[in-house]
Order: sequence, then C-alpha cells, then structure tokens
Amino acid sequence: LKIARYDFHDTRPSTDYQIKVDMVKVNILPPDPPPNVEVDQGIHHIYFTWDTPEDYGVPITHYTVYRGLIEGGVKEFLGISTANYYNDTTATINVRYYYVISATNIVEEGANSSEVSGKAYDQPFIEFLDPIDGDTIIFPYNKTDQFAHWVTFDFKYDWVELDDAELVIGVVNHGSVWDKNR
Repeated sequence: LKIARYDFHDTRPSTDYQIKVDMVKVNILPPDPPPNVEVDQGIHHIYFTWDTPEDYGVPITHYTVYRGLIEGGVKEFLGISTANYYNDTTATINVRYYYVISATNIVEEGANSSEVSGKAYDQPFIEFLDPIDGDTIIFPYNKTDQFAHWVTFDFKYDWVELDDAELVIGVVNHGSVWDKNR
C-alpha cells in the first residue's frame, strides 16, 4: 500500500509512505437456511429436496442433514450431501422422524431450515395428513334445506404405490377420492 502526501499550498516536496499489509479481514457471511424443503415418504426410505439458499457470493460446499424423534426437539447428525437432495435409507419403518437441513460454505455452517417430518413404510400406503386418524369431522346442519345430502370438506393425504383411495365413513363407502384434493 503506497500513500503519497501532496498539498497544493505546501512548498515542501511531496512525501511517499509505504505500508506493508500482512492481513486483510474479509467478512464472509454464512449461507441462509435451505428454503422449500420437501419430503417424499417412501418404501424403506425418506427422500428430501430443497432449493439453493442465498450464498452471498461464497459457494456452498455441502449441506448437512440432522434428524430427531421429537418435533422441535434435539436433532442428531445424519449425513452430508453436496446436492440439493438427500435420501434417508436408515429410517426405521413406521417411525416418524423430524429433519432440518443446513448449508455450509468455506467459512461456516448456516442456520437450519424449517423442520419437516416423514416416515418410511414397508408396503404401499396412504396416510391422511389432514384430518389425521381419529379426528372428528362435524358436518354442518343445513338450516335452509334439512334434506341436503352433500357436504364438502377438505382432506390431504400422502401415498406411495397405490392404485386408488376410497373414502369410507362408518360403514358407508363413498367411492374413489383419488386426486380429488392433494
């Protein structure tokens, strides 16, 4: 680094100063948490994908996946991925796991993603996500038409390798609900 002193009104000759710089501090931010983490529950595995987070100009070197058994609880290291996906093939069948993912650059690991959960299954399955098993659905009484027979309610489900899904209320089978609302 060279610094020169010049003063238009000063009649003395200019002076040059030289300073040796040994180190320059650069503030490198960690990457943001991976956004849009999605879970694909499968047979003998749980598969995740996510979008690339903001890296602030410093390339992400890898992603770290953490897993726990309690929602919002402590998570343990599960594995590392250099891509935007991870396949948990160590999941115990029918056990719900809770996951978070972080991104790391050359300096440090960023914050965790939002928590997601999933289960591995040992056969084709359907799992209702909303309403969950055992929930009570109260059908509204139609004051305008006491003989009205149609009621609309929302439901969400996840499935793997099924040919159809039927809605059964009590002992009455209401037929296929395949892809009616996902």
